[in-house]
Amino acid sequence: MWRAYRSTLDCQAPRQVKMSDHPPKPRLTLRVGITGHRPKPHRYPLGSIDRIKDQLHAVFQAIDAALTAHAQSADLYSAEPHQVRLVSALAEGADQLAVSARPPNWTVDAILPFPRASYLKDFETSAMEDGRDVRPEFQAALAQAQTVVELPEESGAREPAYARLGAFLLRQIDILVAVWDGGPSEGVGSTTDVVKKAGEAGIPIVWISSSEDIFPRLIDEVEEDGQPVAPLADCTRGGLREVISSIVSAPTGAPPHPDPDHSLELDAAQQLTQFLGETWPLRCRWVAYDIFKRLVEGEPVRSFIPFKALQDYAGDWNQFVVDAPPVGDLGTRIIVMVKPRYVWADTLAVYLANVYRSAYIIVYLLSAFAVALALGGVFSHLFDDNMAFAFKGTLVFLELILIFVIIGIVRIGRRERWHQRFLEYRTLAEMLRDIRFLAYVGENGRILRTSELGPASWFLWYLRATIRELGLPNAVLDGTYQRAHLATVEEQAIESQIDYHRRNAMTLDKMDYVIHWVGDACFYATGCVLVVYLGGLLALLLFENLRNLLQDSRDFVTYVAAWFPALGGALAGIRETGDLAGGAALSVKTASALEDLKRDYAEAKRSLSLADTGDVLIATAQILTEDLSAWQSIYGRKRLTLPA
Repeated sequence: MWRAYRSTLDCQAPRQVKMSDHPPKPRLTLRVGITGHRPKPHRYPLGSIDRIKDQLHAVFQAIDAALTAHAQSADLYSAEPHQVRLVSALAEGADQLAVSARPPNWTVDAILPFPRASYLKDFETSAMEDGRDVRPEFQAALAQAQTVVELPEESGAREPAYARLGAFLLRQIDILVAVWDGGPSEGVGSTTDVVKKAGEAGIPIVWISSSEDIFPRLIDEVEEDGQPVAPLADCTRGGLREVISSIVSAPTGAPPHPDPDHSLELDAAQQLTQFLGETWPLRCRWVAYDIFKRLVEGEPVRSFIPFKALQDYAGDWNQFVVDAPPVGDLGTRIIVMVKPRYVWADTLAVYLANVYRSAYIIVYLLSAFAVALALGGVFSHLFDDNMAFAFKGTLVFLELILIFVIIGIVRIGRRERWHQRFLEYRTLAEMLRDIRFLAYVGENGRILRTSELGPASWFLWYLRATIRELGLPNAVLDGTYQRAHLATVEEQAIESQIDYHRRNAMTLDKMDYVIHWVGDACFYATGCVLVVYLGGLLALLLFENLRNLLQDSRDFVTYVAAWFPALGGALAGIRETGDLAGGAALSVKTASALEDLKRDYAEAKRSLSLADTGDVLIATAQILTEDLSAWQSIYGRKRLTLPA
C-alpha cells in the first residue's frame, strides 16, 4: 500500500503543478479550534445543550460572515471561496456539538489523543452518567472528518495524553471556541487548562458559557487562577469580526531597515502587493557577479542566466514527498500548493540576487574607470592644442556618461528595491522549504511563534496564510511514522543543506581571496612603480642620460599611481559590500550546527517520542532561521549606494 501511494504521488503530483502569471495568492482560510466540557450533569444545566448548540451555530455564522466580507474587500487572496477548518478532538459534548452545528462548507480536522481504537474506549459509557454506549456518535462524527491525526499512545496514563492533545490543538488554530463554565481547572488537559494556555499564546477565545444563559463573549485575558475576564458584549455583533480581521487582514508595519530616502519606503502591505505582482523571469542579463563566480569555479562564462519554467522544477520536493511516510493528501498538497510558492520565491530571489550583486560590482568598477578617464587628461600635452582640447573633451564626455550610468543604476536599484526584495524573497523561500518537514508532525505553528524575523513582516503573513491553507497530516503519528519521517528529513534536508553550505563556503572563500589578492596587487603594483621611479630620480644624480626617460614616464607614473589605488579601493568596496568572507563564515557555522544536530536525530530515532521528534524538527528549522537572521544582519543594511 505504501509503495502504491508513493508510485501514484510520484507520477501524478508534478503534472498538477501549473504555471501562473504571478506568485500564487493563498486561499483565505481560518482554523477554528473547539474545546469544552463533556456532558457531565453538573457542567450542563437542564436545557443548556440546545442553547449551546444554537450559540455555536451563531458564532460559526458570524465567522463565516466576517470572512465573506473580508474576501470581498481584500485583493490578497485567491478567487476561491474561503474555507474554514474546524479542529476538534471529537470528544463527547462540546466537540461533537460543534461538528453538528458547523456550516456545511466547513471541513473537520480531527485530532485524537490516542490511536482511534484506544480512544474509542472513552466512549463506551456516556459522561451523562446514563450508561449509554456513545461509540456510534463518535464514529459518526469521525466519519465527517476530512483529516484525522492520531497522536501516539506513549504511556499508560491518559491524563498526560489529554495535555499533549490540548497543546497540539492550540498549535493548529487561529481562534478558539470554548464551551466552558468558567470554573477552576479539573487537572492537566482540562478545558480550563486549554483556555488558559490559549490566552498565554495570544489566541483569541470565544467563550460560550455552559452554566449560564448569556450570549457568547470574547475573553480579554485569563488570570493566573484561571478566571476569565470577558466584557459583557455579544461578540457575534461586531467583536468577532474585528478579531478575524486582525488575523486575516494585510500585514501592517514599517520596513525593518528604513531607507534614508523615505519616498522609497514601502510598508508591509505594499511589499506583499509588490510580491504578488511579480512576473516570472525568463533570463537575467545582469551577469557580472555570475561571471566572477564562474571564473573562480573554473566554469565557462555565459552572457545571460536562464531560468526554467515552473512546471520543469521537479527536484528534491517530489523526492521528499515520495520518500516520506504516507499522510493522506497532504503530500499532494505540498507539491501542488507549497512547492510553486517556494519556486516562485526562490527563483525571484536568485534573479534579484544576481541583479543586486552585479549592480554593485558594476557601480564600483565604473567608478574606478571614471577615475581612469579623469586621469587620462595628463596625456593631453601629447597632442597639439586643437587635438588636446578634443582629447580632453572626449574624456570628460565619457566620464560624464559613466557618472550618469552609475547614478542611474543606483537610483533604479533603490527605486526597484533590488536589495530588499532579494532578502525578503530569499527569507520567504527558505521558510516555505521548512514547511515540508514541519507539516508532517503539525509543528508549523510552533516555528512561527518562535520566529525572530518580525511580526509585521509580509513574508510571515504569506507563510501563515499558506500554513492555514495546507492543513494537517492524515496519519497515525506513532514510532514507525516518526522514524520514517526523521530518516527522510535527515537525508533530504539535513544532508543536502550541509553539502550546499560546505560548497558555498568554499566558493565564497575563493571569491574573497581572489578579489582581496587583486585589490592588494593594485597597491603593491603602485608601490613598485613609485619605488622604481623614485630610484630613477636618485640615479639621475649619477646618470644624466636618464632625464629624458624619466620625463617621458612621468605622466604614466602619475596615471598609475592614482588609478591603481582607485581600482584597489573599488575592489575593496566590492569586497566590503558583498562581505564574501562573512557569508562563507556563516555557511561554515550553519553546516557545523547541522552536523551537530545529526546526533539529536539519532537520539530521536531511539526514543521515538513525538515531543522529541517535534523538538528536533523545530531545532532544524530554527538553525536555518537563525541562518536567515544572521544573514539579514550582515546584508540588511548593505543597500545599493553611490561609491562615495
